[in-house]
Amino acid sequence: SLRHDDLGLNEGEALIICTQFRLHQLPESTNTIYNSTIISPRDAFLKFLQQLKPDIFILSENDADHCSPDFLTRFREAVDFHWKFLDSTSASFKGRDCDERHVIENEAAKILYNTVASQSGSQTERNECHTKWKSRIMKAGFSAHPLKDEVLENAKAQLRKYDTKWDLAVNEACMLLRWKAQTTTFCSVWK
Repeated sequence: SLRHDDLGLNEGEALIICTQFRLHQLPESTNTIYNSTIISPRDAFLKFLQQLKPDIFILSENDADHCSPDFLTRFREAVDFHWKFLDSTSASFKGRDCDERHVIENEAAKILYNTVASQSGSQTERNECHTKWKSRIMKAGFSAHPLKDEVLENAKAQLRKYDTKWDLAVNEACMLLRWKAQTTTFCSVWK
């Protein structure tokens, strides 16, 4: 097992762990043994990251709840989430029929199928909302590190240049990226 001392950091070097849109690919419902305790693989991985003692841990993920055991609930959440995604890409491509758009739509269809139709053994992706991730991260021993106002204002300015239908909000120490006032993804910083 990897430990902080194994990383070979020199005096004054910082360890920053950035996980962008990957943790939702860890199984959510199967159990793992971590320090003689049975927990989910997501919780085990977060505890592992905490044990590395990072100076900063950054999590960016989709903000949707696709973990419900109830098919209808999972279906509604998945369709809503992917509708926002496809609506935003449609606006980005301005209705053009191009190869990039077809690739994005095909990938979205695969993910939607996996989210809705696949059961626990064959799932490759299950998004969780930012409040569930926050709870998991805090349970692993991290504490929230609020984003500076300057960072938020710069991000908002960049979004305004791109498309006015995108905006940012802050909720529970998370920066939420929103399409037409509906949250799509989030970013949070932890210590």
